[in-house]
Amino acid sequence: MVGFVRLSWATAASISLLSTIVVLIACGWILVRPTVRGVRADSPTPEPMTAADRRWWIVAGGWIVLFVIDQHRLQPWAYQAALYALVFATMDVRRSKAWLIALASSVYLYSAAGKFDFQFAHTVGADLVTNLWATVGGDPESLPESIRPRLALALPAGELLIAIGLWTPWTRRAAGIAAMGMHGALLLVLGPLGLAHSRGVVLWNVLLIVQAWCLFVRPRWFDGPTSEEANDHADASGHRPTTDRWSGVAVRLVLVAALLMPLSERAGYWDHWLSWSLYSPHTSRLEVQFHQTATNRLPASVSRHLESDSDGDRWRTLDMSAWSLDRRGVPVYPQSRYQIALIDRLCRRHQIDDQVRGIVKSVSDRWTGQRQQTYRLGLEELSASGPRSR
Repeated sequence: MVGFVRLSWATAASISLLSTIVVLIACGWILVRPTVRGVRADSPTPEPMTAADRRWWIVAGGWIVLFVIDQHRLQPWAYQAALYALVFATMDVRRSKAWLIALASSVYLYSAAGKFDFQFAHTVGADLVTNLWATVGGDPESLPESIRPRLALALPAGELLIAIGLWTPWTRRAAGIAAMGMHGALLLVLGPLGLAHSRGVVLWNVLLIVQAWCLFVRPRWFDGPTSEEANDHADASGHRPTTDRWSGVAVRLVLVAALLMPLSERAGYWDHWLSWSLYSPHTSRLEVQFHQTATNRLPASVSRHLESDSDGDRWRTLDMSAWSLDRRGVPVYPQSRYQIALIDRLCRRHQIDDQVRGIVKSVSDRWTGQRQQTYRLGLEELSASGPRSR
């Protein structure tokens, strides 16, 4: 575990387990005793859903604890879930709708912006086009390699149109239907019938289809009154929904940061996944190799993901993506800073010093795909490059 605080493995694991249990219990509590469209399950009189329902703070707090202990958990879907929990904890149903629409549309906007990129068009994007064509029965060989990058750019173009369509009420429903179609196509390409990506990727796309239906196509759940209207109709018992003004302001500042800070992602001031760089291979990264003399010190869970020594120099490359998917079931956090910290922790635990080397690769240029590469030999040099890398 590599988090924002340094804890022993046993302490981090214990806190993580406790936080997970608390989040699951809170989610179950919300589902069993919900406040839905103005009716509380335990109240005989209608009560609008307002910020007085603070149970979502438990969910948001649990996510934050999990992120702090292990940054690897800061997956895009988990980050989105934490932001949504903050919205539900502090806003009435109608205000939450506006913020959820802004957050959801920003995902499509920044995801599209990250894909108008040389690397995407010539690697991941071209592969997606080829696999999508094969999924619908086409012959991949019939697609000339020269045209695949151009077709790949149609994917972010469609995503950008969805984002723009979600901004205005009169195009929102059509954009929501288009979003459902896009995620359905991704399920075909990335699911068990296609590239068989991780279960988390598949489940997130399913949930995004549900989100598009509930938020954009049939948003009846968000037709409730505001908290001011709820106060005007307080029940006979004198109950009056309240909100904490300062917590509401703090959450809004967090949401504004989530909406605006992705603009600084390419400059290195905001992480790639927090900027919705999904399937965008322009991200910074670390290519790490271990000398043959150190491979016997690595645990089997790591050594089995070492590539073969193809050039005979006795250095073997670690496939960090495969290692992450094998051990955690999720992609590795796409940030060179984090990957350096992860390798630093691994090497120190297994007493590896000069038998490790790496290439720290910067964010690629949007137009040429070129990267700055820094070569580091030994753990001391590699670890020293961490704080300055992006």
